[in-house]
Amino acid sequence: NNGGASSASSAGGSRSLAGGGPVAGASSTAAAGHTYYPTCHLPPPTSCHVTKYSIIIMSHTVDRLSKVMKNLEELCRRKATSEVVLVWNAEKSQISEAKNGTDASRIWEWHLDPSHPFRIFLSFERGLKNDLLNRYHPSIEPKEEAIVYFDDDGPFFSELAMSEVGLELWRRNSDAQVGCFPRNVRFMSDRMKEHQIANTAGSIKRVAGGLGFGFNEDVLRQNNAAGGRGQAAAAQAAPATPPPPPLPEVSFTPTCRTRSRDTEVVEYNYHNFPSHAAHMLLPSGSILHRNYLCFVWHPAFESLRRYVRTHPTHCDDQTISALVSHLSGRAPRVFPRRVHPDKTKENGPAGGGGNGGGEEGEKKKKKKRRRRRLLLEDYDAYIDDGSSDPGDVHPDAHSEQQSPRQRRTDRAHRRLLWQHKDWGTLREESINSVSGYFGSINPGSVGWCAGDSRYEIVHRRTRREECKPEFPERGMIPWVVEGGTGHDVC
Repeated sequence: NNGGASSASSAGGSRSLAGGGPVAGASSTAAAGHTYYPTCHLPPPTSCHVTKYSIIIMSHTVDRLSKVMKNLEELCRRKATSEVVLVWNAEKSQISEAKNGTDASRIWEWHLDPSHPFRIFLSFERGLKNDLLNRYHPSIEPKEEAIVYFDDDGPFFSELAMSEVGLELWRRNSDAQVGCFPRNVRFMSDRMKEHQIANTAGSIKRVAGGLGFGFNEDVLRQNNAAGGRGQAAAAQAAPATPPPPPLPEVSFTPTCRTRSRDTEVVEYNYHNFPSHAAHMLLPSGSILHRNYLCFVWHPAFESLRRYVRTHPTHCDDQTISALVSHLSGRAPRVFPRRVHPDKTKENGPAGGGGNGGGEEGEKKKKKKRRRRRLLLEDYDAYIDDGSSDPGDVHPDAHSEQQSPRQRRTDRAHRRLLWQHKDWGTLREESINSVSGYFGSINPGSVGWCAGDSRYEIVHRRTRREECKPEFPERGMIPWVVEGGTGHDVC
């Protein structure tokens, strides 16, 4: 595919994929008597009119509702929340006939209250099975164009991070998948490595030049040629002003498996959350335009859905990110999952990080490092299908060497990475299969600091970009602050 988006993104020309029943982001025309699927429409590059989002959470057992309930009321109270939808992948009777006073009975009462922003989507009542992809089913019919996803066991990111930072980034990039829990793949061949380095460097320059957001790119190129970033720059620029160098192009990295299987395969990196060069997003904290639901369940992608259902890792995260990026021709956009309020004289100096000094400050730093270590160990460290065979679990899964915390996790039907003898191999197999299906991998994300030399650093040895601090104050984020890169898009 010459390094571009795969054939799935050919819909981008007309921004639609024909099929032939009314779902979100779709229209339909079909002859009488014909079985048809709607025509899916790609979302616009910007959605500046959007100020609210629908939150979708999926669960399949009442045992896991306690974690949801701890956060559900707060999610419903958020200013940007229009509705919270629980996709219930189990029998209706488990919650509709639950004992009074239980979490299940309480959410059922909320569901029956038309004035409450909470509702339940009963998958089995819609003829669906227990499927991770049900949270992307168009029959959910979200009220809002912006959909925020959380796993039922979290993490549930703050209103500041999701509403004031994440949603604002999505409004400026509504045709991309936006999120705060990124992962990437490691390229093994020198060809792919060099292509990724060039893509990341080019993407940063494009953001700094105004092309990293959901602008009309033709208009922006004209503006850029006139030496400006704003919409009116071309008209205001002096004719004698020499145009700056053209901004670099970025492209998808082809996966040329016909060369050498040893060098053209990729590795799945689950050791950190890279802000730059991330190729996929984990579901919690991700934001997606509702029009993509139509595509996810389109008959054209039945083989992808079947692969997710049957693969031992049920790789819906890898699949959704790959599908959306190839449909849009864009890499995911990333925002920090933790954002600090701007510092004041009352709560500490600006840029101080909020940890203070002395012994108390050091304790807080150690606590933060411990939380981060646990997060890295736990969040992506499971296969969660809710319906797998016991034979899939490693024989040592219930070893007495497990900590009480790990045993509690098992009782919640989590199977940790090290409890599955082939998890790493299977996860790598899935990312290679998904990328092989499309024939290429997106250019990779840029971090929140892209284009701002005050916060962006490049490691000399690895040539890898990072944002420092990793968790910034709100006022450091460019698209949030007036005058910052991308702010004037909306």
